[in-house]
Amino acid sequence: MEFHGIEKLRGAENWNIWKFAVKNLLRGTEEAYEVCNGEIERPTLAIAEGDQAAYQVHLKAWDKADRAASQIIVKTLESKVMALLVTCESAREMWLKLHSVFEQQTKQAVHTVQAEFFSFNKNPADDIVTHIAKFEGLVLRMQQMNVKPDESSLMVKLLDSLPDD
Repeated sequence: MEFHGIEKLRGAENWNIWKFAVKNLLRGTEEAYEVCNGEIERPTLAIAEGDQAAYQVHLKAWDKADRAASQIIVKTLESKVMALLVTCESAREMWLKLHSVFEQQTKQAVHTVQAEFFSFNKNPADDIVTHIAKFEGLVLRMQQMNVKPDESSLMVKLLDSLPDD
Protein backbone atom coordinates (compact mmCIF):
# COMPACT_ATOMS: atom_id res chain seq x y z
CA MET A 1 0.00 0.00 0.00
CA GLU A 2 1.26 3.48 -0.83
CA PHE A 3 0.77 6.80 0.90
CA HIS A 4 0.60 9.74 -1.52
CA GLY A 5 2.15 7.48 -4.17
CA ILE A 6 5.22 6.78 -2.03
CA GLU A 7 6.39 3.19 -1.82
CA LYS A 8 6.88 2.17 1.80
CA LEU A 9 10.44 2.04 3.11
CA ARG A 10 11.53 -1.60 3.17
CA GLY A 11 15.21 -1.13 3.89
CA ALA A 12 18.46 0.02 2.36
CA GLU A 13 17.34 -1.19 -1.08
CA ASN A 14 14.77 1.60 -1.48
CA TRP A 15 16.15 4.11 1.04
CA ASN A 16 17.34 6.74 -1.45
CA ILE A 17 14.05 6.84 -3.38
CA TRP A 18 12.01 6.83 -0.15
CA LYS A 19 14.13 9.59 1.39
CA PHE A 20 13.72 11.79 -1.71
CA ALA A 21 9.94 11.26 -1.88
CA VAL A 22 9.29 11.73 1.84
CA LYS A 23 11.54 14.79 2.02
CA ASN A 24 9.45 16.41 -0.70
CA LEU A 25 6.20 15.40 0.98
CA LEU A 26 7.45 16.85 4.28
CA ARG A 27 8.49 20.06 2.54
CA GLY A 28 4.95 20.40 1.21
CA THR A 29 3.55 20.29 4.74
CA GLU A 30 3.93 23.47 6.77
CA GLU A 31 7.11 23.30 8.89
CA ALA A 32 7.17 19.48 8.89
CA TYR A 33 10.54 19.20 7.15
CA GLU A 34 11.99 21.96 9.32
CA VAL A 35 11.02 19.95 12.42
CA CYS A 36 12.69 16.83 10.99
CA ASN A 37 15.92 18.51 10.00
CA GLY A 38 16.20 20.42 13.29
CA GLU A 39 15.64 23.95 11.99
CA ILE A 40 12.60 24.19 14.25
CA GLU A 41 13.20 22.73 17.70
CA ARG A 42 10.73 21.96 20.44
CA PRO A 43 10.58 25.12 22.54
CA THR A 44 11.89 24.90 26.07
CA LEU A 45 9.79 25.91 29.03
CA ALA A 46 10.11 29.64 29.68
CA ILE A 47 11.18 30.53 33.19
CA ALA A 48 9.82 34.05 33.25
CA GLU A 49 6.06 34.45 33.78
CA GLY A 50 5.76 36.83 30.82
CA ASP A 51 7.08 34.23 28.38
CA GLN A 52 4.38 31.63 29.11
CA ALA A 53 2.03 32.85 26.39
CA ALA A 54 4.81 32.92 23.79
CA TYR A 55 5.99 29.48 24.93
CA GLN A 56 2.48 28.03 24.54
CA VAL A 57 2.13 29.50 21.03
CA HIS A 58 5.52 28.12 19.93
CA LEU A 59 4.88 24.74 21.55
CA LYS A 60 1.52 24.41 19.82
CA ALA A 61 3.04 25.31 16.41
CA TRP A 62 5.93 22.87 16.92
CA ASP A 63 3.57 20.12 18.08
CA LYS A 64 1.34 20.55 15.03
CA ALA A 65 4.32 20.31 12.64
CA ASP A 66 5.82 17.40 14.60
CA ARG A 67 2.54 15.46 14.46
CA ALA A 68 2.22 16.04 10.71
CA ALA A 69 5.81 14.97 10.08
CA SER A 70 5.44 11.90 12.32
CA GLN A 71 2.31 10.83 10.45
CA ILE A 72 4.02 11.16 7.08
CA ILE A 73 7.02 9.14 8.24
CA VAL A 74 5.03 6.38 9.96
CA LYS A 75 2.56 5.97 7.09
CA THR A 76 5.41 5.43 4.63
CA LEU A 77 7.20 2.63 6.52
CA GLU A 78 6.84 -1.12 6.44
CA SER A 79 6.23 -2.59 9.88
CA LYS A 80 9.72 -4.11 10.19
CA VAL A 81 11.23 -0.64 9.67
CA MET A 82 8.68 0.98 11.97
CA ALA A 83 9.86 -1.35 14.73
CA LEU A 84 13.15 0.59 14.74
CA LEU A 85 11.30 3.75 15.78
CA VAL A 86 9.16 2.62 18.71
CA THR A 87 11.33 4.49 21.23
CA CYS A 88 11.34 7.76 19.26
CA GLU A 89 9.45 10.65 20.82
CA SER A 90 9.43 13.05 17.87
CA ALA A 91 9.62 13.21 14.10
CA ARG A 92 13.18 14.55 14.43
CA GLU A 93 14.23 11.48 16.40
CA MET A 94 12.59 9.22 13.77
CA TRP A 95 14.31 11.07 10.92
CA LEU A 96 17.72 10.87 12.58
CA LYS A 97 17.30 7.19 13.47
CA LEU A 98 16.32 6.27 9.91
CA HIS A 99 19.29 8.20 8.56
CA SER A 100 21.71 6.59 10.99
CA VAL A 101 20.52 3.09 10.09
CA PHE A 102 19.99 3.34 6.34
CA GLU A 103 22.74 5.74 5.31
CA GLN A 104 25.25 3.31 6.83
CA GLN A 105 23.56 0.30 5.23
CA THR A 106 23.48 2.13 1.90
CA LYS A 107 27.23 2.82 2.09
CA GLN A 108 27.85 -0.84 2.87
CA ALA A 109 25.54 -1.92 0.04
CA VAL A 110 27.32 0.40 -2.40
CA HIS A 111 30.66 -1.07 -1.39
CA THR A 112 29.28 -4.60 -1.80
CA VAL A 113 27.79 -3.96 -5.25
CA GLN A 114 31.00 -2.26 -6.42
CA ALA A 115 33.05 -5.24 -5.24
CA GLU A 116 30.61 -7.56 -7.02
CA PHE A 117 31.00 -5.50 -10.20
CA PHE A 118 34.81 -5.59 -10.12
CA SER A 119 34.90 -9.34 -9.49
CA PHE A 120 32.10 -10.19 -11.95
CA ASN A 121 32.94 -13.12 -14.26
CA LYS A 122 30.95 -15.54 -16.37
CA ASN A 123 29.84 -18.65 -14.58
CA PRO A 124 30.88 -21.62 -16.78
CA ALA A 125 27.39 -23.13 -16.39
CA ASP A 126 25.68 -20.01 -17.81
CA ASP A 127 25.04 -19.42 -21.48
CA ILE A 128 25.82 -15.98 -22.92
CA VAL A 129 22.21 -14.75 -22.63
CA THR A 130 22.08 -15.66 -18.93
CA HIS A 131 25.48 -14.04 -18.36
CA ILE A 132 24.39 -10.78 -19.99
CA ALA A 133 21.12 -10.84 -18.01
CA LYS A 134 23.08 -11.22 -14.75
CA PHE A 135 25.37 -8.37 -15.77
CA GLU A 136 22.41 -6.12 -16.62
CA GLY A 137 20.83 -6.96 -13.25
CA LEU A 138 24.05 -5.99 -11.49
CA VAL A 139 24.24 -2.72 -13.43
CA LEU A 140 20.60 -1.96 -12.57
CA ARG A 141 21.30 -2.51 -8.85
CA MET A 142 24.29 -0.17 -9.14
CA GLN A 143 22.18 2.50 -10.82
CA GLN A 144 19.53 2.23 -8.10
CA MET A 145 22.28 3.07 -5.60
CA ASN A 146 23.49 6.01 -7.72
CA VAL A 147 26.64 4.15 -8.76
CA LYS A 148 26.83 4.89 -12.45
CA PRO A 149 29.89 3.71 -14.36
CA ASP A 150 30.20 5.19 -17.83
CA GLU A 151 29.28 3.19 -20.94
CA SER A 152 32.87 2.38 -21.90
CA SER A 153 33.61 0.99 -18.42
CA LEU A 154 30.52 -1.21 -18.65
CA MET A 155 31.53 -2.53 -22.07
CA VAL A 156 35.10 -3.20 -20.96
CA LYS A 157 33.91 -5.04 -17.84
CA LEU A 158 31.38 -7.12 -19.75
CA LEU A 159 33.99 -8.14 -22.33
CA ASP A 160 36.56 -8.75 -19.60
CA SER A 161 34.10 -11.03 -17.75
CA LEU A 162 33.95 -13.43 -20.70
CA PRO A 163 36.24 -16.48 -20.84
CA ASP A 164 39.06 -16.45 -23.39
CA ASP A 165 37.32 -19.00 -25.59
